[in-house]
Amino acid sequence: MKLTKLEILGYIVIVLFVSSEVFKGVFIENLLAGNVMTLFMTFALVLSTIMIIIRLSQKSDTNRSKN
Repeated sequence: MKLTKLEILGYIVIVLFVSSEVFKGVFIENLLAGNVMTLFMTFALVLSTIMIIIRLSQKSDTNRSKN
């Protein structure tokens, strides 16, 4: 399984985002407060980020195969 530079960069960004203290603080605070809507928004943000990275890596793959 060969990773493209874009995928590796994407994974690094996700790991940094998830492991950042700000994200942990917000997540735990909302979990304790029972703030479901904010938690949902945070998950949506993470999922959309992952989806964008997947789409971009797929586009770069199709561009390579055309050349």
